[in-house]
Order: sequence, then structure tokens, then C-alpha cells
Amino acid sequence: MAVEVEAAGQVDEFLRVLRRRIWWIIIPLSVIGSLGTFFAVVVPKKYVVNTKVMVRDGDAQTGKLGEAAAIEGAVAKINITSPARIDSVLNKMAIPEWRNLTASEQTDYREDLTEDLKVSTPTMARESNQQLVEIEFQHTDASRALQFIQTLSKSWTEEVLQRHLAREETELRETLEMLNDLNKERAQVVEDGRRVRTEHGIAPTPVSELFGGGDSRPASFAQQDQLSTDVIDLAAEIEEADLKIERDTDEWASMPEFEEEVAQGESGSADKRIEEINEQIEQLRDDRIKYGWSPSHSRYKQIEERISGLKERKSQLAAERQRAQFETTDLVQNKDRLALRLEINKLTTLRDQKIRQRQNLLDRLRRLDNQNQQLQDALSKTKIYDRQEAALSETIKGLRSTASQLEIRVQKLSSPEGNPFEVLQKPTLPIKPTSPNPWVISIGSILFGLALGFGLAILKEYSKSCFRTARELNRVMTHPVLGTVNAIRTRRERARAFLMRSVLGGGSLLFVLSVGYVTWAWANKPEALTQPLIDAIQKFRELLT
Repeated sequence: MAVEVEAAGQVDEFLRVLRRRIWWIIIPLSVIGSLGTFFAVVVPKKYVVNTKVMVRDGDAQTGKLGEAAAIEGAVAKINITSPARIDSVLNKMAIPEWRNLTASEQTDYREDLTEDLKVSTPTMARESNQQLVEIEFQHTDASRALQFIQTLSKSWTEEVLQRHLAREETELRETLEMLNDLNKERAQVVEDGRRVRTEHGIAPTPVSELFGGGDSRPASFAQQDQLSTDVIDLAAEIEEADLKIERDTDEWASMPEFEEEVAQGESGSADKRIEEINEQIEQLRDDRIKYGWSPSHSRYKQIEERISGLKERKSQLAAERQRAQFETTDLVQNKDRLALRLEINKLTTLRDQKIRQRQNLLDRLRRLDNQNQQLQDALSKTKIYDRQEAALSETIKGLRSTASQLEIRVQKLSSPEGNPFEVLQKPTLPIKPTSPNPWVISIGSILFGLALGFGLAILKEYSKSCFRTARELNRVMTHPVLGTVNAIRTRRERARAFLMRSVLGGGSLLFVLSVGYVTWAWANKPEALTQPLIDAIQKFRELLT
């Protein structure tokens, strides 16, 4: 009767594999666990230092940054972590390893350091008029971390204050320069106005007239107005005299020149009479030329008619001159006509005098007009100068007020009162490191060694292409397995296996004890280690930082 071999369970089979491959588990566990513990103790621990700064707004009178404070808080991360600021802080700290680095090495050093620097600006209500800035830095050297964050925070706040102070000082300097230029310009305007007044004898303009409040004219303008009035009056009188002369002349021309008178006369009296007629004709011609009457003028025609009548009379007298004695009616000049002629001549003389007087007044008026025109230009210039001076004075007044406010703001910014930064949390020297956690590293290395040992044991067991159990053989055989025979090993094979286990176990134990001792000595008594070993550990730590 065949005997069926009882199949082992999967758990029993797995445990049997682990017992058979126990050294594949112990050795990775001990080696990796000891190395992990050594790493957890030797790895440089980082200390975290942080600070909190509140940037508050202020108004222009207090000298604070005002609305710019919120902007400075918003861009604090960019300003604080800028490469230029990091380099400046490192140079101020005088770190030896930083100064001995090349440019490319300094860049890498700065980038590594920036990764450990965190700057955050939490969102705050807009109406709070403030911005919180949190700065955090971690480093393996606690004192250096504290010094770095203190220097960095101070550099940032001082740079912000200096920048805004420089801006205010620049604005103050530009305002003072503008004020100086305006004072010079106003002095030049005052000098130009004084020169124009001196040249033309103009009195200073009253304040009420600077912007059209009045008008005080010099006496020459009143004199010009009076001369203009006199010229107009003389022109009216001349026109009136011309009208009267024209009327009297018309009346004179309409009056008979001679009156008839009966008398006995000799031929000599006729000759005398002809001579008188010739004189009258010449007189009429002279009047015609003198007054410039044209042939179409009525006076011109009257004179021509009178000349024709006198010529006829002269012809009659010449015909009668042949008689030695005759009785004639003689013509004598009209006395009323002669009196009117005298009156006309008198009016003409008076009119000519007024014409000459008017011409003199016109000449004086022309000269006075030229003089007043220059004076008017000078007055216009003085008013322009006065208005410019008033406008410049008003501008200078405003600039002085602005300069005064800027001086107050500069003084405030230069004093603690104008500091918008309030340190809510000062950086302190950390006592305990925050990362990495040695317990997490140790436990993690042990778990990793255990998992690696399990993996290697399973891989070693199942990587061979053979039958490991009777159950596996029974699956492929047509006949049932009746029993199993244990592995037969000779004494030499057992001795060799024991020696192999002893070497592996002893070597592993020695390695674990050595690493454990070095780890204990480094953490508690570094002087127990040799100097080459200490140097090697230091180099290893430098590689980890």
C-alpha cells in the first residue's frame, strides 16, 4: 500500500525557507542597520532659526514708508533672497570657506544656502495696512544660522530704509535746487523790471493792479489825450472857418464890383479906368490860382464871367477914349464888397494860423505818441514782470512748504520713530536640531535591511530551477511520492558550512561592533577616535552638507 506524503502549508514552507536562509537576513539587517545608525549619528544636524517682522504703513507726516510699506512687504521675498543680498550677507559674516571659493563654486554655495532659506508673506486684510514677513533658515551650525538670519534681516530692513531715505533726500535736494533756480529767476525778473522802470521813469506797480485790479497811467498819456482833444477842436474850428469863408466868398462874388457914377471926364480918366480894370482882372486871376478852384467849380465860373465883363468894359473905354471931352457914367468900386473882402481876408488869415497851430499840435502829438508807445510797451513789460514775480513768489512759497515737509520726513526716516519694521519674533539660538531625525533614519535603515534580507533570501531560494519539496515533485510525477530523504552531508561539508557561517557571522559582528563603537565614540567621546578617522568622518559630513 502506497504512503502519501502530507503536504506542508505555505506558511510552514516560508518559515522553513527563512530558517534555512537566516544568514541572508541577519547579515543585511546588521550591516545596513549599523550603517544607518552611524549615518543618523554622523550626518550633520540642521538647526532652524526664524524671525517674524511686521511691516506697517504710515503717513507722510510720521516719516514712515506710507503706502510703499505694503509694497515692500509684498516683494520682501524677492528682495531678501536676491543673490546680491545673499553675497553681501556672506561677505559681512566673513565666512572663510566662502571667500576661498571660485565664482562658480560661490554660485553653487549660494544656491544650496538659498534652498535652506524660506521667506513667506501670509495674505493679510487690505485694510490692515500692514504685512507680516516670516524668515526661516536652517543650517548645521546653530550659531552661524543665527548670525546669518540676524545679518540678513538687518541688511534687508536697513536697505529698505536707506533706499526710501535716499529717495526722500533726492527729492529734497531736487526741490531745493528748483527753489534756488526759482529764486535766481525771480531776482532776474525783479532786476529787469527795475531796469525798465528806471529807464522810463515808471513808478512801482501797486499790488492791486498786478492782476487787472486797476490802472494808473502816467501824466504823458493824459497830455496826449488833451492834445488829441485840442487837435479835434482846431479841426472843427478850421472847418467852421472854411464854411464861413466859402459863404462870404459866395456873397462877395454875388455883389457888384462897381457902382455907376455920372461925371465929366477927360481921356486921361479913361486911361486910368482901364488900368484899374486890368488890376481887377489880375486880382481875380490871382484869387483863382490861390484857391485852386477847378473849372467845374461855381466860383471859377463866376470869376470867368466877371473877367469877361471887365474885358468888355475895357473895350468900351478904349473906344470912347478918342473923344476929348465926354459925359460918362463912371463906375466906382462897391464899398460893401470891399469891406466883405477885408473880412474874408481876415478870416483866411485866422484860419491859416489855426492850420499852422493844428500842424504843430499834430507834430507834438506824433512825437508824444511815439514816446507813449514806448512807455506803453515798457508798462506792459513791467506788468508782465510783476505778474511773473508774483507767480514765482507763489511757486516758491509752495516749494518752501514742500521742502519743509520733506525735511521733516527725512528727519523722521533717520530716527527710530520713522522705522516701519516691528520685530514680532526675534531670532534665538536653537538648542535642538530639527532635521534629520536620527530615530527615523535608524529605524528606517533597520527596516530596509530586514526587507533586503527577506528579499535576498526569497530570491536565493526560488531562483534555482529544481524541486525543493516533495509536493512540487508530486505535481509533475505520474506516480505518488512515497517519502522523502533528507540531504546527506559529510562531515567535511558540515565543517565547511560551519566555518563559512562563523566567518560571515564573525565578520558581520565585528563590522557591526566597529561601526557601533565609532558611532558611540563620535557622539559621546570623539577623542577616543584616531585623527585620520576623524578627518575621514569630517570629509564625509562635508559631502552631506
